[in-house]
Amino acid sequence: MNTGGWSPPALHVLERQEVATEAIRRTPAGDETYPTGRHVYYRSQAFWRACAKVNLPAIATRTDYSRMNGFDSRCSAYGVALAVLSEMRLPDAEGKLSIEYPEGYTPRRGS
Repeated sequence: MNTGGWSPPALHVLERQEVATEAIRRTPAGDETYPTGRHVYYRSQAFWRACAKVNLPAIATRTDYSRMNGFDSRCSAYGVALAVLSEMRLPDAEGKLSIEYPEGYTPRRGS
């Protein structure tokens, strides 16, 4: 069946991703990297496809989240947007939808 390139929308299932962070220290002997902690972000196939359709349509059907620079940074902003604009809960380290705001994010409160 020819669908003209259309495919059904991806389910909106959030995946919690934790990555190690590091910094570079410049020394006379050369650059050294050292660990600085961790960063958590949330991604989904639906968000991946939306980003890819806008920025690099040829990779929109990939499922390995590769070849798009800055996708993890976009996901960080996406997690905050979901928290602020919806009542959706984010997955914790055990996969339970229990987190109101992304880990490491402190919402600003009006005075």
